[in-house]
Amino acid sequence: MLCFPIGLIFMWSDSCRWRRFTKTAVSMGIMLLIIALALPMTRAPQAGTGGVRYVSAEGAADPMGPTISPDQDRYEAYVPKYVPQATTVVAPTPTPVPHYVYCNDGGKYYHKKSCAYYKTSTPRATLIQAVNAGYKRCPTCKPPTIAQIYGDTLD
Repeated sequence: MLCFPIGLIFMWSDSCRWRRFTKTAVSMGIMLLIIALALPMTRAPQAGTGGVRYVSAEGAADPMGPTISPDQDRYEAYVPKYVPQATTVVAPTPTPVPHYVYCNDGGKYYHKKSCAYYKTSTPRATLIQAVNAGYKRCPTCKPPTIAQIYGDTLD
């Protein structure tokens, strides 16, 4: 009973000598037991009766809550009110257009495509990638610098 799925498999195997009717009855009993245990878990919870009473908007309904006697001091109740905060609209900073240069493997400088040191096998990179990788401006072809292309807009 503790390992009923395995027990059912062994019960229906050829090694068990029970009659077919007994095997069917045991299988149906286990199925009914599983359904009886699982069915209450599938029902939606029922709404209980609470202490809430609906009050009509018309004056005919009695107000709920304790009444204030005439000799009691009246008090003010704070009711918070939603006040939307002023929003600030910030324009997004435009993404700089990439400017491509050419960097030879093992070299120190980045080049223009018209430079004498440019070859068809020279890898292309953005100017920002080349400077971040440690390449310097070629003194022969004098490609642009970051300040010349992007100015002060690039950090």
